[in-house]
Parts: sequence; structure tokens; C-alpha cells
Amino acid sequence: MDTGVGGGSLSGPAPRHQDSSSVVAGVADFTQLSLPWGEEAGQEIADAIIHDDLGADFFRPRSRRADPQFLHLVDAMYAGALYALALRGEPPEEITARRDDLISFYRAAADIPMLKVYGSARDPVWHPALELFTDELARLSVERGISLGNGGGATGAMGRTIHAWERHLEGKKDPVAKIVCVPLQFLEETFEARIEGVNAMMAPGTPALPIRTSLLHVVGNTLGSLYYPGGFGTIEELFVDLVGRQLSRPIHTVHSHRESLGAIWLVSPEIVEGRGGWYEGLRQFLEGSQAGGAVSHPDLARVKLLTLEDPQADARLVVNEALVCRDTTGCRFG
Repeated sequence: MDTGVGGGSLSGPAPRHQDSSSVVAGVADFTQLSLPWGEEAGQEIADAIIHDDLGADFFRPRSRRADPQFLHLVDAMYAGALYALALRGEPPEEITARRDDLISFYRAAADIPMLKVYGSARDPVWHPALELFTDELARLSVERGISLGNGGGATGAMGRTIHAWERHLEGKKDPVAKIVCVPLQFLEETFEARIEGVNAMMAPGTPALPIRTSLLHVVGNTLGSLYYPGGFGTIEELFVDLVGRQLSRPIHTVHSHRESLGAIWLVSPEIVEGRGGWYEGLRQFLEGSQAGGAVSHPDLARVKLLTLEDPQADARLVVNEALVCRDTTGCRFG
């Protein structure tokens, strides 16, 4: 399995020299807390971060000036979360290496054309039309060298789309398409075992959902984002995506290293009989927000609804637009 992570440390601008007294004071604040592993152990961890040049390396940004602003934010969030893990007892050297691996993964995957899939991890939120749509989407994508990007879940929309790409990658000689996953840390080992032998790349598991969501949005060359039926987590991912794109229109490098991203597809079959498409209420909310002046037309120009009345035709539509986005400037905002 290709992890996309090279050996050695990243090159980059020399870290600024920090006043050691300020670093010591900051770490000391943590050691004054009532820590479950004891004050002495907390002090040992703090000392390990500060001494032997670990402190300067630990706080050095892993992102570079030319990277998109969103990656700087992800790097900063990851550093904060890992610092907290260090204070809980994880070796600082391992955490520093893990953070380097995260940025290395981002750069290794930066130019991979992919469709991102989000959705509920719950299997009951499924539908026969989704099965037909997903199989055709995977078949066409693998044939045309389009990879899958998702959060690496074993069940629900994420698990089923991974299985669909796996089926169509099986037996292919030197396939271009990959499965690119950004899992949460507690799912890392389970997912790594599942994709052994598959043409896949996996990011180091991220310690918190907001970090995982942000990294998944920015990784690779996004030719389109599909939001399958889902609940709170899927809606959070969707609105982070929408806000990021809204900011990216005037400031192209905020959300991505590219000037444009593919369409947002709301995959909206009628799963609950008599309630209409899954995202019908959301569609009305977004249209009402535009009519009321809260959002502008360019902010919603790339949001499209798929009802899956003809699942295979809808899959062809998504892949054809992804190919236009990959080969031309046809996926620019607005």
C-alpha cells in the first residue's frame, strides 16, 4: 500500500528562534493542571518537548508560504491537537513525525484527480438506487483514471463507495485510479488492514473531526464532491465545503492549491416514502437564502441535485462533468 509519505524530514524555511523562557512558561501552564497521570509525568513530557531542540522543531510550521491558506490552518489545528496528546503521554518525537507525515501525504496526493464522497456511516440510510448509482460511478471513474477520496469508513456511504472502487480496481494492471482516504485516528489501524493490497493511499489518522474534514476537502485535485444521504456529520462537511468555496472565489488559494473545484452534488433519492428527496428541504433552504440575500448566485452555482430517477445516467453526468473539470477550466466558480 502506498502511504504517499516519503522518508526524512521536510525541507522548508528555517524555524524562527523562540525565546525558551516563553516556551517554558507556556508548557508550565499545562503542568499546573490536575493531570490524571500525575504532575511528575506531565512535567517530564513538558521537559521532553522543551529540551534537546524538540521544542523548536515541534512548533515549526510544516506548511510552506506557497501552500493554500487552508493548509496552514489545518497544520495549526493539528499541531494544537498533537500538543495536547503529548501532554497525555504520547512521545513527542512520534507526534512530530506524524505531523510531518500528514503534510507529506497532502503533497503526494495534491495532483490526483478525484471525486470526494461524504455520507452517513449508517447502513440503514441506503437505497437500491444508490447501489446502482455508486457501482456505475466507480466503474466509469476507474476506467477514466478518477480516484475516490473519502474518510475511510467501513460502513454506510463511505464503506460502500470504497467497496465499489475496490471491485472495479481488482484485476486492473497498473491502474491510475486510487482510493485516497483521510481517516480519524481511532479508525486508522482497522482501515489500513482493510485496504492492504489495494491501490490506495491513506493519510495518518487525524485526532479530531474538524481537522479530518478540512484535510479531506483540500487534498487532491477535486473534480466533484458528492454528498450522499447523511446526518449531522454529513451536513457539517457540506457547510464547511460551502464556506470554503465562498471564501475561495475572491481568494483562490484559501481552499485549494487550484483556482477551482468541481461541483457539489447533493445525492437525493427518496429514502423515506412520502417525504421527497433526502435533500429537498436543504434545497429549499439554500434557494430561500439566496432569494433573501444571505448568499449570492455564484455561491450556489456549483450546487446540483441528483434525484437518481435514472441512477446510471446520473453517474454518467457526474463523471462527464468531472472530466470537463479535469481537462479544461470548465469548473471555475460561477
